[in-house]
Amino acid sequence: MQTIKPKMMVGDLVVVPDRVFMSVRDLGGVARIVRVERYNDRCASQDINKPVVFDGNASKELITTVEMVDGKQRQYYLKDVNPA
Repeated sequence: MQTIKPKMMVGDLVVVPDRVFMSVRDLGGVARIVRVERYNDRCASQDINKPVVFDGNASKELITTVEMVDGKQRQYYLKDVNPA
């Protein structure tokens, strides 16, 4: 049995939810984290290279870019993804 890791970093597998964006439904599933960014008040992004603690109450300034199985990249709030 696999244990759930309390921290996530680039390269880890996560489970992303379904989403609807501009009337197009994207199915969720398993994805690999490509990048984790922090958006500050000035809307400037800053890459985070260290492990990020998994927290369902994480602020919306943490955004992760994931690559799906079909090769498409999508962005999610870090609080919306779960460890796989």
